Amino acid sequence: MIGIVLATDQGLMHVLPGADAELALPGVVCISLDYRDGVAVAAAPERGVWMNEGDGWREVWEGNAHIVRLGGDGVCYVGESPPRLHRTRDGGETWDELVNVPSIVRAHAARRPGASRTEVTIVGITFPQGQLLLGMRGMGTWLSRDRGLSWMRGDQIELSARSEPLQAVALGEHLNGLWDHLERNDRLYAASRSGFFRSDDGGFTWQRTQQGLDRYYANGVAVLPGTPDTLLLSIAARAADAEEGPEAALFRSVNGGLMWDRVELGGEDEWTRPPLVGAVVGGMDMLFAQAGDTIWASHDKAARWLPIAEGLPPATAMVAAL
Repeated sequence: MIGIVLATDQGLMHVLPGADAELALPGVVCISLDYRDGVAVAAAPERGVWMNEGDGWREVWEGNAHIVRLGGDGVCYVGESPPRLHRTRDGGETWDELVNVPSIVRAHAARRPGASRTEVTIVGITFPQGQLLLGMRGMGTWLSRDRGLSWMRGDQIELSARSEPLQAVALGEHLNGLWDHLERNDRLYAASRSGFFRSDDGGFTWQRTQQGLDRYYANGVAVLPGTPDTLLLSIAARAADAEEGPEAALFRSVNGGLMWDRVELGGEDEWTRPPLVGAVVGGMDMLFAQAGDTIWASHDKAARWLPIAEGLPPATAMVAAL
């Protein structure tokens, strides 16, 4: 068991309840983490990707990594900046590039010469219904049905009748992240500058749910699958680097995102940095949140919380490798 992994300015830290935090990979500043089936991965800009299979961290890829994701079939994907996508099927021994990703970025820019100059960045890699869906800030979602050989626009293929044009544009241009559902391969979640979105058809159509939310800048979500799902959402009034501050908060939904309630941790319900959220699904369904310098855990769908580690440095990513 690796523990809860934090990506901090000091490097990767391991945290276990009741124990001191351990600086496990000093000096490697990561911004993306993932964990699946006993394997943890971490992406560091201008450095590369590290992998931990329970016996320590080892570098498996060198480059400008901005996001890393593990697929259910043992495949690891790395999103580079400028946008390129790489893949390994053998634990990082060999890699191949999905060569058409730069082409769709160039084609998108050529078709929209007067569009916003938002820097295009891969911010989400998901696997709906065995396919590959990329989320790119500045370009929206792009779907491949042939493992990356060809691509089509995902979130504007067929907008649902309930979706407003504003929602579709906001999801595409200001995307912050995409997440799979662990038990339903057609369900996805998306965070953007304009709110929190859900898809029940593999990313073809999206609905935004705001009832109970008083802010729109969604940063991340943790999901406990169920009937209905329990969601823990990190959301702010504005971007983390805004001059006025983000005014970040946590909300939970026990009905799959239809309605939201504010979460309070240790008497606080607003923070100067967006909280990080994570989940462990299985025999011990748990939700985690790092808010301020403390990691909190909940065993009862985010109704009650206990601090499990304190005095921690700020982090940019967290994953529960438990």
